[in-house]
Amino acid sequence: ILKYLNGEAKIWPIPLPSAEVAAKPSVRALALDEIAARLGIVALVGGELEIAQGAFDAALAANPTNTVALVGAADLHKFAGRWEQAEPLYLRAIELEPDNPYHKLDYGEFFYDRARAPHERDMAQAQAWVVEARRQFARSYQLDDSIPETLAMNGATYLGDPDGAERAIASLEAASDLAPSQPQIKFLLAQAYAHAERKHDALRLIRSLVAWSHAGGSDEATAFLQALETDAQASPDSEQKTPSATPAEEGASAP
Repeated sequence: ILKYLNGEAKIWPIPLPSAEVAAKPSVRALALDEIAARLGIVALVGGELEIAQGAFDAALAANPTNTVALVGAADLHKFAGRWEQAEPLYLRAIELEPDNPYHKLDYGEFFYDRARAPHERDMAQAQAWVVEARRQFARSYQLDDSIPETLAMNGATYLGDPDGAERAIASLEAASDLAPSQPQIKFLLAQAYAHAERKHDALRLIRSLVAWSHAGGSDEATAFLQALETDAQASPDSEQKTPSATPAEEGASAP
């Protein structure tokens, strides 16, 4: 928007007679809370947490039922480790829009992140939160099975499970089919392949990711590639395990 206002944005004019419009666009005025909530999301994505907090507060002051602001404010609490303050906001968003699959997805991510918090030492409690995360991802998937992140996050919950490699692969492959160019999904899938001793698949995927990513890929992906290549050089004759069944056969592509 700033580039457009400053005359820096590239604009390609299209003659109106040649523009095929299937339906007439509708225009409406945006409410203050909608503007503030969306500005909060932009600030949150950009890492401007104080600005995001102010925007969400303004949105909720204007409309306490704005679910975008509720979830955004919940995310801020979650990132700061304020779990008890975050959870009621997720639940309020779900209460207001029970059929919104993204609210279930966000709530599932809340449990997954809480289980992985560095200070968490109660392994039984952490595992219970992982199970609850999977339950929320399943509910999100039931509402809308076309959201890649739902399948990706569900698959991620199995990466630390000694017996969960194939479930991780099934869910992450389904996510990758929906979003084949999404780098984070590819990275998670490469980790799942490595966990299942499918080192050739892991190497192929992570090499592609590092090669095609900007600036040679993330440090994390590059370090993972180096570890895989070192392992492959140490055991060049190791055979790759073959999954016992495909996701379709097991019905495992759904959370």
